Amino acid sequence: MCLGLPLAPYSGMGNLNKTKYIVSMILVATVGMSSSVAKQAESKIDWSSKAQGFSSTHCKELAKEAPASSRYCNIQNPQHLPQMIYNTVKGRLNSKYAKHASEITNSVLAEARKHQFDPKFLLAIIQTESSFNPTTIGGHGEIGLMQIKPDTAEWIANKYGIPFSGKESLKNPADNIRIGAAYFAHLRNQFGKKSKYYISAYNMGPNKLKSFIKVSKTPNEYMGKVLAHYVKIGKSVNTSVTSVNYISAVNKAF
Repeated sequence: MCLGLPLAPYSGMGNLNKTKYIVSMILVATVGMSSSVAKQAESKIDWSSKAQGFSSTHCKELAKEAPASSRYCNIQNPQHLPQMIYNTVKGRLNSKYAKHASEITNSVLAEARKHQFDPKFLLAIIQTESSFNPTTIGGHGEIGLMQIKPDTAEWIANKYGIPFSGKESLKNPADNIRIGAAYFAHLRNQFGKKSKYYISAYNMGPNKLKSFIKVSKTPNEYMGKVLAHYVKIGKSVNTSVTSVNYISAVNKAF
C-alpha cells in the first residue's frame, strides 16, 4: 500500500519526530480520514459521559435482537463521538446535500440525548428509510430523512408540542429528525422498550403490529434491515473513535 506521505514536513524532522509522524499518518490512512476531515466536525453538542450512558443502555436494549451490536455499546472517550457521527453523516450524504452534514449531526445528537437513544440507531433508521436523502418522497407520501407521513407528523407535533409548519417542513433535516425521533420515543414507550416491536411499529403502524402480536407473529424484515445498518454504522463509528484514541496516544507517547 502506498501511503503517499507528504515529504515537505518529513524532511526537516529528527528521527524521533519522523517516527511519530509516520505512525500517525499510517493510523490516519488506515481509517481513511485526514486531519482536515477531522477538523470539519462542527457539532455544537457536548456528548458527555452521562449522555453516553443513555446511549449505551439503549445499545444493550437493541443488542437483544442484534447481539453483534453489543461490542459497540461502550465508547472509551465519548467526547470523540460527535466528530465521528459527523464523519458518518458526511460520508453517506450525496454531494448535493453535503451542506446539511452539520445540521443533521447536531439534530441526531440532540434528539438522541433528549430521548435517551443511541445516536447510531437514528442514523440506522435514516439509512434504512431514505439513504440520507432529505427530500425523498415515499410511495405512500412519506417525506424526508426518516420518511414521515404528514398526518403522523401533525399528530406527534400536537401531542408533544413540537412546532410543525406543514408537510414541506419535513424536507428540513432538523424538523424531520425532531419529529421522527419523538415518534420513535412514543412507540418505544408504548411497546415497553421492546425493540422488535417498536422498530416494526414505525414501519407498519402500531395498530397493525398489535394485530400480528395477537396471533403470535412478529414481522422481522424491516427490523432486520434497521439492525443490520445499526451494526455496520456501529462498527464504522467504533473504528473511527478508536483510531482517534490511537493517534492521541501516539502524540502523547513521543
